[in-house]
Amino acid sequence: MKNKVVILQRVCAPYRLKFFVEFQKIVTNSTLIIGEDIPNSKVKNRTDLEGLNYIKLPTRHINFFGRILTFHKGLLSQFKKDKPEIIICEAESHIIGYLTAIAYKFFFNSNVKLVYWCFIALPGRAYNKYSLTEIFKRNIRKLFDHFFLYHSYGKNALLEMGINEKLITIITNVGNTQRFNDLSKKRIPNSLAKKKLNLDNVCTLLFLGTLDKNKKPNKLIEIMNYIDIEVNVIFLGDGPLYNELKNLNHKNVFMPGYVKSNIELYLSASDIVIVPGRGGMNISESLAFGLPVIVHQADGIEYDLIKNGKNGFIIPDDEISTYCFSIKEIMSENFEFINEVNYNANTMANTMANGCKKILKI
Repeated sequence: MKNKVVILQRVCAPYRLKFFVEFQKIVTNSTLIIGEDIPNSKVKNRTDLEGLNYIKLPTRHINFFGRILTFHKGLLSQFKKDKPEIIICEAESHIIGYLTAIAYKFFFNSNVKLVYWCFIALPGRAYNKYSLTEIFKRNIRKLFDHFFLYHSYGKNALLEMGINEKLITIITNVGNTQRFNDLSKKRIPNSLAKKKLNLDNVCTLLFLGTLDKNKKPNKLIEIMNYIDIEVNVIFLGDGPLYNELKNLNHKNVFMPGYVKSNIELYLSASDIVIVPGRGGMNISESLAFGLPVIVHQADGIEYDLIKNGKNGFIIPDDEISTYCFSIKEIMSENFEFINEVNYNANTMANTMANGCKKILKI
């Protein structure tokens, strides 16, 4: 594909690098435009961007009523220099970026195709279509030529908003699944891993990710206190709630924090991954390792990845009793883990490349 494609992101997050590299192998005349790390946040560039064709622009971060807006200095000039045929925008999160892309289209290059790449909708989040924010978003979306969505949940929401299905491409949003596939080859027997970590040889629930209120790690403590079988809980991650959870001093709660090495040992010792709040990458990565996942309302990707009774369960009501029932189902002799979903950086890159070809034919 010879057409110039620009992908506009606030940063190149660590989990995105392989995807962008694979995309650029297919769409060779493409560039990633990024900015500098957002201070005091998790939105940071991967330190090593080897193999990636990118431009890093000076960045100003603006606090707009508590929301940090990213302004890439010289972005409009960069668009004018590159003369792209497609600009793929990190929508929703990068407001100034996509407004700059819209300005470029209207004042300098009316033929450029603008792509809106994001979630669109999240499970459990109420949307007031009469709010100023939603009215603004609806009118902005009308200026875009195509939509790359993270999951089918977002597609359904966009269809309800009246967007033509032909303008929608789903690029299933997954984490570094290849890494976790590779880690699964180092997997050791569950009971041996528990012994190495000095865990009781009982059902072990794993929370994988940042310990903050949006991800609801406390739900695992509620499950532990309610369920009528003995369980261990491993919190594999760090965050604002780390000390609160650690101070519980529960003998069956283990807090290794953010682990950089030997993560396969903790995964091997685990029986089930619990995702009670926002998440997404942790779902795809857990499945790639071969662990069943129980999820309530993550980021919508669960509806594409989780097949009830095969590789986990989607909890519809967030009731502790429903979590406990699902845990027992997975721990029963009748449950056999079957994961038929295999998304990775390569499938994402190919889907996006095909989406770009489709756009240029429209």
